[in-house]
Amino acid sequence: MSLEEYNETYKDCRSKRQNTEVVFDKVPYGLYKVIVDKLVIKTTKSTNMEMLSWQLRIIGGKQNNRCIFKNTVIMDSTIKIIEKDLSIFMLDIEKMSDLEENLHNYAGSVLEIEFKQNANRPEFDNIYFKKLIDGNEQTNEPTNVAPKRFTDENFDDIPF
Repeated sequence: MSLEEYNETYKDCRSKRQNTEVVFDKVPYGLYKVIVDKLVIKTTKSTNMEMLSWQLRIIGGKQNNRCIFKNTVIMDSTIKIIEKDLSIFMLDIEKMSDLEENLHNYAGSVLEIEFKQNANRPEFDNIYFKKLIDGNEQTNEPTNVAPKRFTDENFDDIPF
């Protein structure tokens, strides 16, 4: 089977999509139950500095499956914030240099977070990790909760 026969149709679809702007309503401020979909170390576009980038997906409620993102530039003045965020997971990362090889351990973790406007800079939002939630915790919300945390034993079961 050759995919070349679909080139024109694909090209038409791309041009139509590129001419339409998709606008999403902002996730309202509040407390949310989220799952860590992804945690990576990226480079910022403007300063070329490394940052810790969290992709969090809301579980349950009216915002179910919506994503919010938390980015923290890695520098001396933010290490305290990063350490506090990581400490909620109860994983034993003794040195920052060990973080990158352990990022996969955070995927699938379920948290309660507070999403709110930055008091000093209203154009920015803050995400505060409140507590780690056991994936089996009973709630009144519909959930599609993944295991609490992927480990080396079940890492191959990650659906991506």
